[in-house]
Amino acid sequence: MEQFVKTCDQCQRAGKPNDKKKAPQKLVPVIQEVFTKLNIDACGPLPITSKGNRYLITAICMSSKFLKLFRYAGSEWDKHLPSILLALRTVSHESTGYTPSELVYGKNLRTPETLVMEHWMEPEEEGDLVTEYMFKLINRLKDVKK
Repeated sequence: MEQFVKTCDQCQRAGKPNDKKKAPQKLVPVIQEVFTKLNIDACGPLPITSKGNRYLITAICMSSKFLKLFRYAGSEWDKHLPSILLALRTVSHESTGYTPSELVYGKNLRTPETLVMEHWMEPEEEGDLVTEYMFKLINRLKDVKK
């Protein structure tokens, strides 16, 4: 078996997973202000969307972990980007302990789901104003998508 692997062209091209040298870990300096250091990356080519988008440029703030996506010329994956961004911006990041929205805007974004949860956890005596608003908002958003 060992001889086969040594003489197999495909096996030799694949390399040995344990031979990789690990890059040294570096401490990331504390960044005092958001958006002073960004990591920017390009993803693609992706399936071409109906709007002609084919590439995605990502920019992430290193201090707040706030993510911004830019569609770049070329399937329908780009229609989901706003929902993806909302999800990523409202989840606490392990390294900071806060959501990116809290670090950028000073407060967390309130989605219709969080409004319902807040209402269930701490019901108001005034009535169903929050839930009425939430259901109206969901219906408006559904109408806008049509």
